[in-house]
Amino acid sequence: HTIKAIATDTSGNTAETTVTIDVQNTTPDTEAPTTNITSPDNNDEVEGTIFVLANASDNVGVSKVELLIDGQVAFTDITAPYSYALDTNILADRDYELRTRAYDSAGNNTYSDIVSITVDNILEPEPVCEELSANNVGQPLPCTFDPDPEPTTKPGDVNNDGKVDRDDLRIVLFFYTSSVAKNTNGDLDGDSKVTRDDLRIVLYYYAKGD
Repeated sequence: HTIKAIATDTSGNTAETTVTIDVQNTTPDTEAPTTNITSPDNNDEVEGTIFVLANASDNVGVSKVELLIDGQVAFTDITAPYSYALDTNILADRDYELRTRAYDSAGNNTYSDIVSITVDNILEPEPVCEELSANNVGQPLPCTFDPDPEPTTKPGDVNNDGKVDRDDLRIVLFFYTSSVAKNTNGDLDGDSKVTRDDLRIVLYYYAKGD
């Protein structure tokens, strides 16, 4: 804004001056978000595809959360709950350091603590249940799978065994993008199909124990 002052004496003579000011009534956001990895646990030994889960919060709002593997950005998620499908088969069998970095809209960012994992894909194969059919890419169902379960009574517990764990995740992934009977076979939100929304429910309640 420009402000002008004009002075006039009794004879009508005038003089004026102007100054320019910058009005800034908005307080800049200088507070960085916080973030942490909730799964896997530190020093876990992993194989195959795992889901890295993270939390993030900010005084204004989180814009994105990156997952870094050994300091390099591998994935980015912009929607909570923050989850990343990591196929460890493309990694060499050794130790890795995982951490997340959360950003807010002002560009403030911060790192989580490091979570160390050991990739070991040379493991005994899981038993294959011959009597259960495979999906369209040849993946067998887990042997604990009930082909005709009762509607789930606990969020994320697909097979109604009282906990949300790897078996529930495998069932949802098996039927992913399929049309199924309502509230069965991985349909957790009752829309008769298995979608990203059902996967997010499992990931949100994964191993929470409540």
